[in-house]
Amino acid sequence: MQITLQFIPDESDFLSEHISAIFSFLPRIAFASLVAYLISQSHDVWFFAKLKKMHKKKHLWLRNNLSTLTSQLLDNTIFTLIAFAGVFSWSIIGQIFITSLILKVIVAACDTPFVYLARKIKQ
Repeated sequence: MQITLQFIPDESDFLSEHISAIFSFLPRIAFASLVAYLISQSHDVWFFAKLKKMHKKKHLWLRNNLSTLTSQLLDNTIFTLIAFAGVFSWSIIGQIFITSLILKVIVAACDTPFVYLARKIKQ
């Protein structure tokens, strides 16, 4: 799509402006996503292992949720700042941050039964 944006559109092309608005922002989003993912996943693995050591392999639900929620907060913060700072106002960035964090917390809470299922299958 980045190559496509380099072409000069025909005068009759009414979508070019909209396509450009959507896809010219894409590299920044992709970069923000990659950086946030690498940092937050590294943190998630490290924090889960630390909690596992602290709780002597007990409280799987607590380890899972604490490590996931803190990593999601970290991921959301990094992604939102890299992707949107300087592009949108801080009030819009705050709305994006809160909305996406709420969705991530809901998903994180819903994954706990699957962690126990995976543990049971492994045994």
